[in-house]
Amino acid sequence: MLIGASYYSECWPAERWPIDARLMAEAGLNVVRMGEFAWSRFQPTPERLEFSWMDECIAHMRANGLRTLLGTPTRVAPPWLVALDRSMLIVNVDGSRAAYGGRYEFCLNHPTFREAAAELVRAMARHYRDEEGVLAWHLDNEYGVGICYCDRCAVAFQRWLRQRYGSLADLNRRWGTVYWSTEYTDWDQIDTPRRTENRQNPAVYLDYRRFFSDVTIGFARMTADLIRATGDRRPLVSNLHSGLDPHNLDYHALAEFLDPVATNNNFPHTDSGQMNLDLTHGLKRKPFWVVEQRVSGGGVPVMTPISRPGDVRRWTYLAIGHGADAVMYWAWRQYQLGQEQYWGGILEHDGEPGRFYDEVRQTCEELAHLAPFLDGTDVVPDVGFLNTYDSRWALDVELNHPDLAYERLAFNFWKPLRDRAITCEFTHPHADLGRYRLVIAPTLLLIDQATVAALCRYVEGGGLLVLTVRCGVKDPSNTIAAGDLLEAWRALTGARVAEYSPLAPVDQAGRLHSSYEEVEISWSRAVLGVNDTQHGPLQTIRPVPGFLRADCYPVRTWMEILEPRGPAPIEERGSADVLATYGADYCAGQAAIVRHRLGRGQVLTLGTLFERGGQRDLVDWLLAEAGLHRPIETTDGIEALVRRGPRGNIVILLNHTAKPHEICLPSPMRDLLAADGQERAVGETAVIPARGVRVLSPSEDLLPVLPLRVGSGSGTAARG
Repeated sequence: MLIGASYYSECWPAERWPIDARLMAEAGLNVVRMGEFAWSRFQPTPERLEFSWMDECIAHMRANGLRTLLGTPTRVAPPWLVALDRSMLIVNVDGSRAAYGGRYEFCLNHPTFREAAAELVRAMARHYRDEEGVLAWHLDNEYGVGICYCDRCAVAFQRWLRQRYGSLADLNRRWGTVYWSTEYTDWDQIDTPRRTENRQNPAVYLDYRRFFSDVTIGFARMTADLIRATGDRRPLVSNLHSGLDPHNLDYHALAEFLDPVATNNNFPHTDSGQMNLDLTHGLKRKPFWVVEQRVSGGGVPVMTPISRPGDVRRWTYLAIGHGADAVMYWAWRQYQLGQEQYWGGILEHDGEPGRFYDEVRQTCEELAHLAPFLDGTDVVPDVGFLNTYDSRWALDVELNHPDLAYERLAFNFWKPLRDRAITCEFTHPHADLGRYRLVIAPTLLLIDQATVAALCRYVEGGGLLVLTVRCGVKDPSNTIAAGDLLEAWRALTGARVAEYSPLAPVDQAGRLHSSYEEVEISWSRAVLGVNDTQHGPLQTIRPVPGFLRADCYPVRTWMEILEPRGPAPIEERGSADVLATYGADYCAGQAAIVRHRLGRGQVLTLGTLFERGGQRDLVDWLLAEAGLHRPIETTDGIEALVRRGPRGNIVILLNHTAKPHEICLPSPMRDLLAADGQERAVGETAVIPARGVRVLSPSEDLLPVLPLRVGSGSGTAARG
């Protein structure tokens, strides 16, 4: 287990480095992340490279038993580089040029910037190729920020489109440029989609997001190739952002040449932060690194509350319980200068050890003791959430209702599953879905024939697939699905969407856009059961007997009227039946939920969104259909996370409340964190202290050690 901290050594005097290295070692840290923002120190002038200062700092760390995760610092740039050509600063969507002084403000297509970045990385790679104190390379920081709309990007976009479409005729057809008379007759006529007087074509917006993602990943791959060209085979990582936002970058593509995958966990106290951990695990389907783990409060310019005693320790175990094999805190010490002076650290501004240092030291001691038990373990997800960035970018372009954002619909299922201690991860539709007993597709807006075929194979092999509203609506060009693609989709679902409409009106005065934070406001009103006395439940659904617990449920936000079955080719592949109908208005009695049996599996198509109580009942039904059972019973505020391995399973129990909780255990267990350091038997119950942690191991395995596979059984998924 790697445990460490981020340390901007360039911000502290050299005489402080050995002090910090000693304090890190005494706390039990074994890795330190450095260098990712230090371009001006590595290269103070165009002609001069200086590595001796970092060499000295790495040597202090190595002498104290710490190895370095060394960053390539090319997502910031020193003033001398910008002075060579200010056109390297990005152009914003409104056409204005970004000002210098922040970060991520440089056009990745600008040759001066790219050449300078490549030269620095090449020099660093050569210099540190044989440095034993370097554990791995960290490529820059938080790729995916700073979309540029400059003229140079327009030319690059035109080249990208030529490669994608081959001809203007094909581009015009796929983009639907005949609408509003925007048919192109020359590639040079295509510009970046800056802000216009009225709406841009959604197909253009989507392709530009794809283009920017490819440009960014190409820049990251250039960095990786320069390091590999020296013969260096140490791990390459780069940190994903905190939270589940799409962040203008296809993380599936980025992860192809990174190993392990790494992420930030700056919001571990939020559901979005925890969902991000499950997304990170799904990229490689193996343990990942957290290279920025929240220590305490912070924020710019508004402060957030300071962490309470026990939070740092509990959040560390939370990351490990979701599959992290490395946790590095941000930051080692609160900075006295610069733009992030108020973000928390293990040490306070004065550099003196205090409460956070003591808590980190306790956590490191525990993890050293647990290392033999955790070694070789991993989380084994039972439920997969489909995640495609094309669909999420398309939703950003045309989010039909604030409560239909991918993050919100995924949360609607993820939260009750996690409350039942069911392990989840986010994955791509083209990945091997056979490892999941249940697959959920939140707003899979864009589809293609390969995706439909992959989902059909999963279901026919015995899988249970859930499709939310707004699935299968468009083709990869962001135009409405039609023809063979639409027929293939209906063959999968066994249903036709006859009509669709929002239910809850959107407040135009407080119009919500598609960022996660803004959508959160609407979510709390429309989905979590907050009483809406003005509108009331505009619609209800009535399940058939034996489906859900109640005979009527209020639904909000969105309504799709489904028509089960269809033309003969659909009926030949399986049977569809209605599980719930609408209960009010002109559509009373029409299908709201349709199940289609296909091969040995089934597809559940949802035409609307439940409130919290109904969603819990739906999840319980899905778990029963999939043959899944919660591994351990918990109560509100108690989280159970399981890592499985060839030598046994580890159960991590977290108490997120301010009071102790007692829970029942399914079998006798051993306490791996007993106060005296000895393993202790635990009976039928376990008490978890307020904001505390228990780490247990079953005396006899509760859970299967091997991953689950779809492929046998009748009608539902079964273990392989």
